[in-house]
Amino acid sequence: MGGEYVSDWEVGSSLGWKGLDDEMLTQGTIMKIEPERLLQHTLLNSVGSTGSVITYEFDEKNKVTTVQAREDFANPIIDDEYEDAAEGWEAALRALKETAER
Repeated sequence: MGGEYVSDWEVGSSLGWKGLDDEMLTQGTIMKIEPERLLQHTLLNSVGSTGSVITYEFDEKNKVTTVQAREDFANPIIDDEYEDAAEGWEAALRALKETAER
């Protein structure tokens, strides 16, 4: 999906997204893991405090897996920040769709 998550996958551990150029693009902390069901982590903002909480939930029925992703912001955001977040989610969802359809 254009990069990879980097973590030891334990609650309380750091979690980052590394791009194809090996640059760490995001940082956060794992809050909750339920294998094959849920991943929840913080996403740090530009000043190093929690900007949002990202939650991925997976549900498998009849050999079909549904992924629900949600971003809950810690504080209200301005229009430019919203547009940046929306563009990021669109790119991530396109990459996930391409990966799933292979």
